[in-house]
Amino acid sequence: MTKENTPIIKLKGYRIEDLQYSTDAVKLKAAPRGFHIEPTIGTNESLNVGRVTLDVSLKVESDSNQADSRLVRVKVNAFFDISEELTNKDDIGRALAVNGTAILFPYVRGIISMVTGLDSAHTILLPTINTQEMFGTPRNSSDD
Repeated sequence: MTKENTPIIKLKGYRIEDLQYSTDAVKLKAAPRGFHIEPTIGTNESLNVGRVTLDVSLKVESDSNQADSRLVRVKVNAFFDISEELTNKDDIGRALAVNGTAILFPYVRGIISMVTGLDSAHTILLPTINTQEMFGTPRNSSDD
């Protein structure tokens, strides 16, 4: 691979940190409506490994097709190798927020689709997202 074709971040792997699914009326009432996504990013001190955590929640109200109201929340951590070309912490943060989210989100979509499909014929498939428009300024956290 030539230097111009080298990815600026490369997925090493991901892990589900938390997964919740509920049709419980009390939990549904307390949850906010709609789709919510919150990325958190971090790096090690030498700026060569990054982490993206996506915390995604979705509350779907019952519909005319007899699908019950449902609440899904998933929190996923992904770890990335960061290219040596990226040396500025702000550029690394932007790459992790925008590109890391774009890389990780299809896995989150698959998790939500699979879990909701196990309980109902009304599988939830989240739409794709435009991460460049969605995340202008990510919330940054540093690893310990």
